[in-house]
Amino acid sequence: MANKYEYAFEEILNILYNNHVKMDCNLTYDTINILAKQIVKNKKIKDEYSFYYETSKLLKQIFNIKDSHTQIMNKNKLLLPFKYKIENGEVYIIETIPEYKQFMYARVEKINGIDMKNILEQFKEIIPYATEERLINQIENNYLVDLFKIQSLPVIEDKEKIIIDFGNLGKTEFTKTTIPNLPSLDYQNMKISIFEDTPIFKYNKCYEREQNEMSNAIEKLDAMMKYYNSENIILDLRQNGGGNSEIANPLIQYLKTNQLNAVALVNGGNFSSGIEIISRLKQLGTTFIGTEVGDNYTSFGEIKKQKILDDNFELQYSTKSYIYDKDTNNLNRYNNEELQNILNNPNNYQKQISEYYNPTTFKPDIYCQNTIKDLEKGYDKQLEIAKELINVKKNSKQNVQGVEKHV
Repeated sequence: MANKYEYAFEEILNILYNNHVKMDCNLTYDTINILAKQIVKNKKIKDEYSFYYETSKLLKQIFNIKDSHTQIMNKNKLLLPFKYKIENGEVYIIETIPEYKQFMYARVEKINGIDMKNILEQFKEIIPYATEERLINQIENNYLVDLFKIQSLPVIEDKEKIIIDFGNLGKTEFTKTTIPNLPSLDYQNMKISIFEDTPIFKYNKCYEREQNEMSNAIEKLDAMMKYYNSENIILDLRQNGGGNSEIANPLIQYLKTNQLNAVALVNGGNFSSGIEIISRLKQLGTTFIGTEVGDNYTSFGEIKKQKILDDNFELQYSTKSYIYDKDTNNLNRYNNEELQNILNNPNNYQKQISEYYNPTTFKPDIYCQNTIKDLEKGYDKQLEIAKELINVKKNSKQNVQGVEKHV
């Protein structure tokens, strides 16, 4: 007799069969059914941890690089008091609370006696990703910080406690009842700072806390641009994982209307609507500094959500296919019927089909990765390069104007 987790596993597959924009984008339905039946037959789903891990693993097999949106998520999250940086396969602590300050910039060697390389490999089995930067960013920010996700790994046998080993610096232990309450993070979205006479506009979430927050931020930005008589702006888009893509409209319109010289910072945390804004900025001639982002331009998205197991879990799945137009830098959206029509008519949609099967990957104009040594020194290399580029552009314009006056 099936247990409640096996029933939930089958429920998820049925939801996707009926609602996903293209569930057979990577595997045939027959292959998907065979894989699902093997999981149930082999009794791999026994509790909440194996349910999460086996479901996540299958979803990754089903969608491969096509869909990083569709996944199962645990709702009741207990977050560890650490922020991580992965560099050359090693895991370091780059942020924590005062209670654990002795571990700042220390290397994490093991969790529950398991070498970190094994931990990272098991996370790789379940994390949907199209780029390596997305994989690393997800492990750093969403998986290694989540007690439940760590406990779900098959190599973690003790589900009651997590022991993080820092080698010579010692160990620290966490359980569901001993994880400290974390302080509220300083809200940074749409925050404006200044470098010399150039505003730095931070936009790390396609989200508004209050109505017209973006429009109000643009008013402040405009006042600052006029005060400093600036034609340049630095956009810090790093870690913008998406949300409502329309929120960026006032920002895009402002940049376009005023023909500003924009330099944007990006990284593997850019995802979903946080990548769509990149395609729109690309149309304006923006220069990008940073790393690869978290997905290809052509991907699946526009998610819907479904509660699973009495709201303990949530399934999110894609309802639209985004196909990138290289000529216009636009992302065109198609539902299941529209996408199928494109794929069934290769003579009429050669460009779209080529992009669908061979998606365009974003590459920054200047590749730059902040290292663990940079972070330890408090040095933001990506931002400093942006500042240098702005100065070069300003000096270049001043030289041109000087020549014009002389002539």
